[in-house]
Order: sequence, then structure tokens, then C-alpha cells
Amino acid sequence: MNSNSIPMNKRTVITKIQYFQNHFGDCIAMAGCALVIMGLREQTTDIDLAIPQKLFDSLALTNEVIQLKNPDILKIDMMDVYDVSNNGYDEYSKNFVLMDGIKIQSPEAILELKKRLNRPKDQLDIQKLEQYIKFKDKVSIR
Repeated sequence: MNSNSIPMNKRTVITKIQYFQNHFGDCIAMAGCALVIMGLREQTTDIDLAIPQKLFDSLALTNEVIQLKNPDILKIDMMDVYDVSNNGYDEYSKNFVLMDGIKIQSPEAILELKKRLNRPKDQLDIQKLEQYIKFKDKVSIR
């Protein structure tokens, strides 16, 4: 998160991800923006996306790249800032959840990530995810 980040609610996050999909292609929303889409967080300040390797490689060659964070994460500037990564796309594309027309990282995968990072800012997300998963598993859709 940078000091110029503006908090985004669910509607804004979905609009920005749809913009990315329409202009560049397939992606899976991850971490904080996925939590916003699930309704487990009110807002986020960034859009983290997992994308296929081919798309990652083509984006790495464009003028929209403003910062190479590390070899696996690009910071892309297209009126807004998106963080895109090829890490995990293949795994997440096998087990994503579709919400509001957006592919999102599964709650279980986000929980695993948050527990592994175990930062103070992740603690509330961990609690909410545990409750969400517990409740989700008790609901049967027929």
C-alpha cells in the first residue's frame, strides 16, 4: 500500500477488476480484494490479481509497467494501480470461487496465506475467514 492509495468498496473493486478483464484478459482476484468481494472486508486499497503466465509476459513488455517489485509481481498503471502476479494462477484457477462474475481466490487459500503471513493486520481477516468457512460448510445448497 502506498500513501496515495484510496480505499475501494466492493462496487469499485468489481468495476476495476471487470475493467482489467475487458482490456487484458483472465484474472483471479486475490487476498484483500477477494475479501471485499466476499463481504468479509468493507474496503481495500489495492487490487491483487493472479494472471496466466502468457498475459504476465506480455504485460511486462508494455508501457503500463511502472515498477517491477520482484520478478514475479508487476505493478501496472492504467488510470489505477493493479498488482499482478503469475504466482499461483495455475493452482488458483483449479479452485476458484465465482462471485459477482469475478473469479476469486478460494476462502481456504486466502486463510492459508493469511495464517502463513500472520501479520497483525491479518488477524481480523483470519477470524472472519474461519467463521465464513465454518458457516459455509454447514450450508447445503440443493
